[in-house]
Amino acid sequence: MGRSEYGYYAGLGGQGAGLAAFLTTVLGYTLVYVGLLDLTVPSKHSGNYNNLLLANDICIEKAVQSVSETLYVYLREDPAAVAAVATAAISTDAPSVPVSPTTPELRVYLSELYGQLWDVCNLHRNLPLDVRVLYNTTEPALPVASALPVDKTLATPGLPETSASLHTASVPSPVPTSPSSAQKAHRPGGNPTSWEEVLLKPELQVVFTRHSSSGSDELTCAKRAALGLPPVHVEWLDEATHVALSTPFYYLEDEKTCIPHFPRVALGGTFDRLHNGHKKLLSLAACICQSRLTIGITSTEMLAKKKNAGQIEPLEERIDAVQSFLLSVFPNLAVDVVVLKDPFGPPVHDPNFDAIVVSSETIAGAAKINEIRAEKGMAPLVIVVTRRTVSSLLSSTFIRNNLPARRRFPR
Repeated sequence: MGRSEYGYYAGLGGQGAGLAAFLTTVLGYTLVYVGLLDLTVPSKHSGNYNNLLLANDICIEKAVQSVSETLYVYLREDPAAVAAVATAAISTDAPSVPVSPTTPELRVYLSELYGQLWDVCNLHRNLPLDVRVLYNTTEPALPVASALPVDKTLATPGLPETSASLHTASVPSPVPTSPSSAQKAHRPGGNPTSWEEVLLKPELQVVFTRHSSSGSDELTCAKRAALGLPPVHVEWLDEATHVALSTPFYYLEDEKTCIPHFPRVALGGTFDRLHNGHKKLLSLAACICQSRLTIGITSTEMLAKKKNAGQIEPLEERIDAVQSFLLSVFPNLAVDVVVLKDPFGPPVHDPNFDAIVVSSETIAGAAKINEIRAEKGMAPLVIVVTRRTVSSLLSSTFIRNNLPARRRFPR
């Protein structure tokens, strides 16, 4: 549903508002006009750079799908990274600097983030979304437990009321501080809009965050209530990002990590209209495979309920495309192509697999496969992840919707 459609239903009042709430429940996520997304900048100075990068991707997808008009994105630095850099500076007697030592990483991430947000907006057909990325490196990220007023009419669909009442009690925030004149002098143009200032915007309706252990600043809460501003809903993303943050995996795009070769490697997918995203996944899987690569291709029956299922290529064509590509690029690699009739495939039945290759949005599926293997007494698979990029263009859906039939030239 687009921005104008939801605005129409919500603006009707009475039955219209009820219809908007019904659609929200059916779609499985909150639909609001203005939201705030809380992200931590991935830093290579901490030990969880790759996990945090992929967790942020999940948060971005959720927020873009849920907000129709304006999305503020607040970047906070990783306290662990700041502490690590500060410790290193002390041990080497490095001179103090007027800005956070991780500011270069923040700057690079901010630059990449605008491109990523545009891509995700395009993927979900939400191009009218006005995105504004904010940050503040002079404020210490030391949260103070407190609570914002909560609008329970916007409780997350599917969660029991007890869970909603527990989780929507607070929202994370750095402690607002007044930067010194010296700090301001090193910040051309003054200070960016602070976290507190965004929380006090009258139009703000929802905050997306995964920091369930921290709370909002008491002063901010008091000010919002004193100004008679409506309550803000908190959409907790800690459960959605738990797998990405807690599952150990190799990250294929990490140039500093040597990934070992594995005798038997598995991966799966639909592989409709084989495109460069598929070829990247297949190539990277082949690169780490020492002996035999098993590729599961989703059966026609499993795709029956998929949107535009009738436009998906026949199973035989998808199998042929995968085999033809691998034969031309990796002619000496032993490849088994199997038809997937369930979401998990051979790795939950065969203990001899060593690793599984997945794209970033399917880490949860790999983790579930390992759960099933553990229940059966099998060793866990090593999970190897490649990050999904340019998702709005590198997709079978884009090809089906935008490209004409392949041109054929006479030979």
